[in-house]
Amino acid sequence: MRTKADEKRLIRYGLNLVAAVFMFAIAFRNYSIWDDEVFSLNLVDRPIGEMWAPIVKDLVHPPLYYYALKLFLFLFPNDHLNMIAGAKLFSVIWVVILMTAGSWLLERQRGADAALLFTVFLFGHTAIGYSVEIRMYSMAMCLAGLTCLSAMRLEEEAGTKNWLLFSACSLLAAYTNYFALFSVSFFWLRRLVRFRKPEEMREWLKYAGLTAAGYLPWVITVLNHPSPISDYAAEMTPSRILALFSFPFSCHNLPVSVILIVCSAAVILGIIRSSRMKEFALFCILNPAGIGLICIVSSILFRKFVIGRYLLPGWGVFWIGMAVGADSLKWKKWILPVFAAIDCLALVFIFQTEQNDRIAMNRLLETFRNEPLPVFADQGAKTILDYVFYHPSYAESIENNPSGRYYAFFWSDEWLLVGDKPMADEFPLSTGSLQVFQDLPVSGEGS
Repeated sequence: MRTKADEKRLIRYGLNLVAAVFMFAIAFRNYSIWDDEVFSLNLVDRPIGEMWAPIVKDLVHPPLYYYALKLFLFLFPNDHLNMIAGAKLFSVIWVVILMTAGSWLLERQRGADAALLFTVFLFGHTAIGYSVEIRMYSMAMCLAGLTCLSAMRLEEEAGTKNWLLFSACSLLAAYTNYFALFSVSFFWLRRLVRFRKPEEMREWLKYAGLTAAGYLPWVITVLNHPSPISDYAAEMTPSRILALFSFPFSCHNLPVSVILIVCSAAVILGIIRSSRMKEFALFCILNPAGIGLICIVSSILFRKFVIGRYLLPGWGVFWIGMAVGADSLKWKKWILPVFAAIDCLALVFIFQTEQNDRIAMNRLLETFRNEPLPVFADQGAKTILDYVFYHPSYAESIENNPSGRYYAFFWSDEWLLVGDKPMADEFPLSTGSLQVFQDLPVSGEGS
């Protein structure tokens, strides 16, 4: 006879499937990319033996994502569309892993309600919409979330297997993204301050030492190859700080986003007042705030890094904390339908935003494919799509691309259109926003 737990499990499986199909749909309907994705694609377009030098020269993020993506793309034909499709698929897979494996682990540790809550919390907003980015953030969010779950398991049963799992997840997250390193470091610090026995301290020192030793090669690499890193924000204003922490609540519709924030705040207040897992849940909920504080302090003292996506590893942990804490609330039966309704609305607006991007890309192609290029005609270009106009800071990466296959993107007030041989109708062009491309200059000069 089917139990309530079985019914909730089936609902969760269905939601996982719907989320996966939706993410695959938006990934494969739009082949647009932007400048950070250009870096990822140009990098993995090189032979695997030639990837290390530009990774070290850039030093913006550790290397695990790029090598994993390179290996994954061996499964796809080596052309523009399949390369972009495979890279987007790779990002989607990590969100699917977090949603399925995370909910499965939560069911084992906290029960069917917590697992279903986590699926509904994660489903329907920035985590879904951002899953098609050809960057390491979905991978970092997944690994930070799995580290959180392994830390929770370790607190319940401190055995060798759980210590190794916690250490492995931490190391993989650290090699994927610096901000994921900050996220998982908080769990090591939490474990350190909660010891009551000397043997527990020895265990911590042993596994912390092994994990640190595993990360030491990259630390040495960074110290031996200092790379100048430019500011990512002109100034740290209150609105920018607000955007930093409101980023995951973006549903591409302001009223829906406000409702999501208010409902999330109500759940957090409920956890503070009555949750049995209050302490661990709140620790997880504060995880992205800790990363944000590091960004703010760095922006004051060193370089400005007040960018919303940097907190994405912590938001995976945040939703786990929400699920764990909300599981013991007496009024949790109201949480599921409310957040499910928000998810449905968010998916509609995410899809509309993606649709606008796709329309903009198609309009750009139709407008400029055969457009005469009077300003630069003397350089042998017959159309805008034949002419390479790029910002000087990207000249080196373009000139050093060994395959001659390049991508198009929009950046600030400059734009880049790079031809291919032959130029296909569906050649991928980036879509910053529909308004940008409506105003794109025909002359080739910056807008």
